[in-house]
Amino acid sequence: MIAGGRVRVSESGHGQITVRGAVIWYVAALLAAQAAAPATYSWVHHTVSELGAQGYDRAWIMRLGLVGFGLLINGGLLRKAAARRRLAGPDLCVMVYGAGILLSGVISTAPFVAGMPFSATQASWHSVFATSAGLALSAGMLWRALIETTWAARRRHLAALVAVTLLSALFGMADSGLITAGRGVIQRGLHVVGLAWLWVAYGLPMPRASRL
Repeated sequence: MIAGGRVRVSESGHGQITVRGAVIWYVAALLAAQAAAPATYSWVHHTVSELGAQGYDRAWIMRLGLVGFGLLINGGLLRKAAARRRLAGPDLCVMVYGAGILLSGVISTAPFVAGMPFSATQASWHSVFATSAGLALSAGMLWRALIETTWAARRRHLAALVAVTLLSALFGMADSGLITAGRGVIQRGLHVVGLAWLWVAYGLPMPRASRL
């Protein structure tokens, strides 16, 4: 749009389109990595991170997906912040989330094949980055809910936050053996909620009250 002799780019022209592109990139990489996985990998019991595990010869597919996702998220939101000359609080949280996903693609988790040598330190750091990413995304959902101007919009973000929180708790219980549900299924449900929230949240205008 041209106003007063200056070109004004809509908000969706910066962060929103790139964030949606990042979601598509991630889903495509996950599907490709899953299709290339050996029979020893079970999507029911093994996590998405294990598709990029240490010692796995096809780990580069999922690692590329994780790193590319983080780069697209942060690149798009930096462009949006530069265009608007401000960084919205929820966008900052999503950028921390993107950075955590990127780092979890660089630093890999333990192998899903028993007996294979690996770095426990690297696996621990991977867990730290992945957990930090999840917390940052939850913070972004909450922040977005708090600044919305309508109850309908707030309920949408809060519903996503509640779903992520419940699924995270279930994943922790499955990971520790407290429940027998598959870790892979629960984590994929967690990813579906998070990616769906990103897709919807960055397809709608953000309230202008969210300044940082």
